[in-house]
Amino acid sequence: MPEERPTAKQSILFVTQLIILFTGTVAGAVISDPIDKFYNLLIMPGVGGLGFIAFRKKWYYVPFAVLVITFLWRTVAESMQVGFGSFALYAGLNSGVIQSFLTLPGVLIAALLQLAFTKKQGCGENSKLPLKIFSGAVAGAMIFFLLSVTNSFAGNPVSAYFADKAIQQYVEETYPSLALEIGKPRYNFKFNRYVAQAQSRTSKDTRFYIHCLHGEVNSDSYESDVVSGYNTLDRLSGEYSALAQKLVSEELGYENNTARVMYDKSEYENAADVLELDMEFERSLPMKAEVLLRLDLPDISMESIALVLTEAHRVFVDNDCIFCRYGLTVESDGILVMVDNVSPADIESGELAALLEKARTHESPGGISVFIKGNRE
Repeated sequence: MPEERPTAKQSILFVTQLIILFTGTVAGAVISDPIDKFYNLLIMPGVGGLGFIAFRKKWYYVPFAVLVITFLWRTVAESMQVGFGSFALYAGLNSGVIQSFLTLPGVLIAALLQLAFTKKQGCGENSKLPLKIFSGAVAGAMIFFLLSVTNSFAGNPVSAYFADKAIQQYVEETYPSLALEIGKPRYNFKFNRYVAQAQSRTSKDTRFYIHCLHGEVNSDSYESDVVSGYNTLDRLSGEYSALAQKLVSEELGYENNTARVMYDKSEYENAADVLELDMEFERSLPMKAEVLLRLDLPDISMESIALVLTEAHRVFVDNDCIFCRYGLTVESDGILVMVDNVSPADIESGELAALLEKARTHESPGGISVFIKGNRE
């Protein structure tokens, strides 16, 4: 007999299933947030189960398609961020294999549910009842396990809803005058609680986190983040870092560099007295600061590193950027050199190269440290 052709209704259903499969696969590949990634513990088994329903005996098309789509998506995404190379290919392959593997529990659950609920006419149907019950029980246990694991790592919509209500009420009662916008509560599986960020509409330094446990707010970080001046100092460090990076790029010609400026708050018992909420950045802030630079150098000898630090110090001093300590990380041909705790006096002594060489062999009497990773030819 000729094979029956699918009806229009069956064709529409099949196309709908394909669209859902593709959408679910792309959604799982796109998720990049560390917490949201745990939703793939439900999304990808769902894709696998639907694939089993749509393709039946050719269900193995689904894991393969998930592998290919995820690999391509993640490889392109990583290449746009860090450039195309072995790292991007590895990241894409790793994500593809994981996503593909996660479809298999869904395939198994769908197969077990089909065995449990499909009715076949015949005298042997009753004899298969224990097998049907067992198949349904195993499928139910697997579904419960996936839901439990996902809930443990990512929370659930019901708990998130009640956490959001509790946080909104807490803000209205505790900080009614701060004009706060409350972000979406995110589940922190390490501490088994939901956390939402509160950000002022009028103050760039007024932002803090609110913690909700079992539907009740149990703490917030307003005192430690805002009142203590931590947010202000962090913002000023970021602005100083951007300035230092710009100077190194424009004055020294190292366009591909990063700079990080850190204030030494530990020396000031009352740092909050020095800082003002939303204060403008000033290079003359009366707090000690150190700068850590990272750049690529073709020559990573101690003489070359000493020259870079000396030139950087000159540029910073000429632009009224005063640092109490310098650090420099350079990399070339697989060799990483990290220099730390260099003082302006070390640089101005004119003997920095010798001091670095002594530090490299652990003979430096000062506080300079030199760490080298990799092999020299």
